[in-house]
Amino acid sequence: MPTKWIWFLVISLCVTAMLLGALVSEMMRTEDTPPVEEPPGRAYRIIGVWQDRVAVFEPQTDTPERVYEARVSALPDEEQQKLREGIAVYDGKALAQTLEDYI
Repeated sequence: MPTKWIWFLVISLCVTAMLLGALVSEMMRTEDTPPVEEPPGRAYRIIGVWQDRVAVFEPQTDTPERVYEARVSALPDEEQQKLREGIAVYDGKALAQTLEDYI
C-alpha cells in the first residue's frame, strides 16, 4: 500500500516538473527575441504627425512629403506617442509595411 502512494507522488512530481519546464522554456523563447535595431546610416523617411494626420517626411525636413487621411488622435496613446516622436524607416519596403499599420 505505501508503495502505491510513493509511485503516485513520483509520477505527480515528474508531470509537474515537465509542465514547469515547458512553461519556463516558452517564457525564455519569447524573451530571447532580439530587439529591432536601427540600421546604420540615414533614415529613408520618417513617419510622423502633421495636423493630427499620419504623414511621411524626408529626414531633416519639417514639411511633409505626403499626408494621409488617418487621424492620429484615433490611435491608441502608445502609437500616438511613437508617431509624435517620429518613426524612422530605412527603405521603401519598410515604409510601406509600417504605413499599413497606421492608415
